[in-house]
Amino acid sequence: SVPESERETRALRLAAHDAQAAFDLKHGPLLRATLVRYADTEFRLFMAFHHIIFDGINAYRVLLPELAALYDAFSADRPSPLPEPELQYGDYAYWQQKTLPREPWPKQRSYWREKLQGDLPILRWPNERRRPSQQTYRGAVQRFELAANLLSPLRAFCQKRRVSSYMALLASFACLLSRYTEQQDIILGGLSAGRGRPELEQMLGYFVNPIPLRIDLSGNPTFGELADRVRNVVLDALANDEIPFEKIVEALQLRPDPARNPLFQIIVSQQPQMPAVDGWNLVTQEVSNGGSVLDFTLVIDERSDAISGPIIYNPDLFEISSIHRSIEHWQTLLTAALADPERHIADLPFLGARERQQLVCTWNDTSVDFPNTNCVHELFEAQAERTPDAIALIFESRRMAYRE
Repeated sequence: SVPESERETRALRLAAHDAQAAFDLKHGPLLRATLVRYADTEFRLFMAFHHIIFDGINAYRVLLPELAALYDAFSADRPSPLPEPELQYGDYAYWQQKTLPREPWPKQRSYWREKLQGDLPILRWPNERRRPSQQTYRGAVQRFELAANLLSPLRAFCQKRRVSSYMALLASFACLLSRYTEQQDIILGGLSAGRGRPELEQMLGYFVNPIPLRIDLSGNPTFGELADRVRNVVLDALANDEIPFEKIVEALQLRPDPARNPLFQIIVSQQPQMPAVDGWNLVTQEVSNGGSVLDFTLVIDERSDAISGPIIYNPDLFEISSIHRSIEHWQTLLTAALADPERHIADLPFLGARERQQLVCTWNDTSVDFPNTNCVHELFEAQAERTPDAIALIFESRRMAYRE
């Protein structure tokens, strides 16, 4: 009964309402599904799940292929083609508890203590709004898409420098933040899949582990040199990713700051590749649950023909206009960096031509015609006639109005 032009909006409203509903951790369920009918043969399936049982890699690598296999089988009155799982997440948790020594991950604790020693930087992104004294965890979602003509130079650059596209994009985003803040020591967050064993690849459960990525931008390196630095940072972090993030924070003995997440406030992550399922056309569509753990989360979804993804941000800190502007700046800087990787990062432009014209020329064009026929005392007398009771002079504790 809903007009076709309104179906998408109404469906997303239903999905958002479900996504924002609380989970009962004691009684469940921890996975909710809503099937929305658009037309006789068109449906959308929206799913909301609690992160205690699930992560994004599960969704792409396990859930969607298994869901498609079950649908195809049940539609033809065939039994489930899926083998019974040999292990469940409970088995993994039991094994981990029984095998970990009293002081686990000694080498990784030592690595992170060394990597995160000294005065840790706090990113001073110039927000339009004052940071609340406590984190509000409010969130909104905004999609971005980089220009398609960036794909070819990006892949050529990555092949030449032997870096992944994630590393190159992370380097360019860190460069933009450095230009914003004039900070040369920046910690961003990344995500590790947390599946170091083959038997965990097809297991449903939460394995993803946040990792700090401390990026050194000092010395005004070229963009190519910065990408090399970022590659080393990412590879070293992934080689020490088994220790849970909360144990890293614990090892550093950081003083809690109720206004910020420990170590970093921004995560740059890469969305897993969408699986290829015969007969299915899978696409992603983000639905905001109204929350955000961090200030800003940038999710890079790289396809064969596009780089896009969601940005989850806290609207208590950022205006939507600043999110759009930052993406434009990022794309401008990335375009210049890929065109000339030997250019030093301090020389990379990030303002668009129109914005640069506005900032440098239009807003600075403050010249006005000034009458040159009157003397100073005549100008003073004219002002006194206009505002006789306004304060004209302050000396120590004495104030005098123009009238006086």
